[in-house]
Amino acid sequence: MPLVIASFLLMLQDTAAAVAQPAIGRSLGLGVSGLEWVINGYTLALAVLMLPAARLADLFGRRRVFTAGLAVFSFGSLASGLAPSGGFLIAARIVQGAGSALMAPAALSLVADSFPGRQRATAIGAWAGISSTALALGPLIGAVIDERFGWRWIFLGSVPLGLLAAALGVLLLPVDSRSARRGPLDLAGIVLSAVALSMLVFALTEAGSYGWASGLVLSLLAGAGSATAAFLVVERRVAVPLLDLALFRRLDFSGANLVTLLSTSVMCSVFFFISLYLQLVLKYTPIGAGAVFLPMTGLIFVGALLAGRLADRIGSRVPAAAGMLLLAAGLGGLSRIGVELPLWRLLAPLGVVGLGIALTTTPTTAAGMEDGGGTQRAGILNTSRMIGLAVGIATMGAIVATRWPRGLVAGIASPRLFVSGLSLAFLVNAGIALAGALLAATMLPTGRNAFGFSEGPDVAPRSVGR
Repeated sequence: MPLVIASFLLMLQDTAAAVAQPAIGRSLGLGVSGLEWVINGYTLALAVLMLPAARLADLFGRRRVFTAGLAVFSFGSLASGLAPSGGFLIAARIVQGAGSALMAPAALSLVADSFPGRQRATAIGAWAGISSTALALGPLIGAVIDERFGWRWIFLGSVPLGLLAAALGVLLLPVDSRSARRGPLDLAGIVLSAVALSMLVFALTEAGSYGWASGLVLSLLAGAGSATAAFLVVERRVAVPLLDLALFRRLDFSGANLVTLLSTSVMCSVFFFISLYLQLVLKYTPIGAGAVFLPMTGLIFVGALLAGRLADRIGSRVPAAAGMLLLAAGLGGLSRIGVELPLWRLLAPLGVVGLGIALTTTPTTAAGMEDGGGTQRAGILNTSRMIGLAVGIATMGAIVATRWPRGLVAGIASPRLFVSGLSLAFLVNAGIALAGALLAATMLPTGRNAFGFSEGPDVAPRSVGR
């Protein structure tokens, strides 16, 4: 129960806040770049702190770190709900993201280690189904709260649920033994990874304002590359690395992380920008905008459960590749939106995107946690997911800004500019999804061949270079 509540809250915060972006922008005077940081502040903290959080879970135990994360998350939620300014809200969202980072690796590791290999993907499917349902229900829940009580209660309402989950975690979760991965924290790795990720996301977020060829953006991208190179050097030399690079010699593990990064980058931006499109262009109320995502919810939940069972039977490759192809098709359909659009022409591609999310998320997670995993595998996989989310929203925002440079200031006067940028961004994302389908088809594992004959339990792990 505490794992379910925590996973639901973690994913809910992404999309519940997204549908309230116009209200937050008006209330606190934030433009599109500032609103992106309301989302990216949360996801960047998640991405930066996920691996250190996994290491802390190794050192102090998963239950202890999980419940501490819920406490930090609840404090960040309270601060977000009481934020007096845009800058304060972004800072509070960073605290909220730090709490979520402490929760996520421990939660996924506990789920994966609680079930044997044949049942693991089904269990992960149920867990992913709940998380994905929160992702899809978020716009409607956020819209109802925003319209009835105000956007602040989107965050304040998470406080009692977070504290309840923390109390249940103390009472119900087992006290697990500390990992054999003892030793000091890799402080150099933590600092270098934080610098690299922060510079990358800041460059992508601000490229629309400053220009891709500006000195600031180019300097940030160069700094991100240099910090990444230094991080990789450090990780090869420390006794207990923050990131065990040997894991990436396995083709299936590398593929799971690559597909996770690409799929998250294209799927989560849909909720943020379609919410803006529905309210700014089609003039939907927040509740109406949230209700548009409802048909996706059932598809995602049921599809995630079925994808877990399918991955148990035939492996992750086929369902994940099919899911990425569906994402590409759905995003291609969304690229044809216009200033005036019949509802069915929006619901159809959103439904296809929902099926793509369901078929992709569970199998890739199962592939990344194929051996049960432990907290480091969970931390790496969740880091890939959060990098994808942050980079996806920032990249899509930068593409939209090329056609809609004045942002919300021009929202009423120039809907065609916004739609033009949005169409281009969805088309680019469709191409990224196709690349993800190719990676899934060539890198993820299969449990059976195309005719249903088992490969057997003794098949050696596939490694890069074999």
